[in-house]
Amino acid sequence: MDTKILGYLLLSLGFLLALLSLISVFMVFTGRSKPFPIFSQSSVSVDLGSLLANQLPQGATKNESSPIEFLSAKTINDMFNLGAHLILMSFISGLGVKIASLGVQLIRPIEIKLQSEQAREPQSK
Repeated sequence: MDTKILGYLLLSLGFLLALLSLISVFMVFTGRSKPFPIFSQSSVSVDLGSLLANQLPQGATKNESSPIEFLSAKTINDMFNLGAHLILMSFISGLGVKIASLGVQLIRPIEIKLQSEQAREPQSK
């Protein structure tokens, strides 16, 4: 296969990879599509009744309360999944740039100009 044809193929493939990853990130961050569901964490909650039980006065009764939720599971999972999607797409985009750079190097002709010995030496009369 000719090097210029291979160079143009690699340039096209690299450009396509970078463009698709850019479109994917844009679609996810605008809400048109969802990132890959990689993480499924539980919510962060604290039971204040059990934390404050030792600090209550002697005559006070313990009030049974439900745990207070600081971050919901959906919020945590969305943040982690968006971060993972951004890291994955930046890796794919970087790979596309490297492939396109290799294609450009194959397309561009490499010319080396050498001077002869006589041209380098000053002529004396």
